[in-house]
Amino acid sequence: MKNNPEVDTWRAVPDVQSIANAQELEIFDVNGSKVKFGSLFHDKKTIVVFIRHFFCGVGRMKYPVRSLHLT
Repeated sequence: MKNNPEVDTWRAVPDVQSIANAQELEIFDVNGSKVKFGSLFHDKKTIVVFIRHFFCGVGRMKYPVRSLHLT
């Protein structure tokens, strides 16, 4: 996404260029083979959910901790 302080990056929808760039990234499938990320959602509608590993430090210094409290 473009660097815009007005955009809440926690909730913002990625722009077209960001999605196009992400589609070209290589990831590993369930069998350990490299596949393009875009191949996951090219032929059908797909919901992609990103989950950060509990001990991952990426973004911890840059973004405040967010949590969801269910009541």
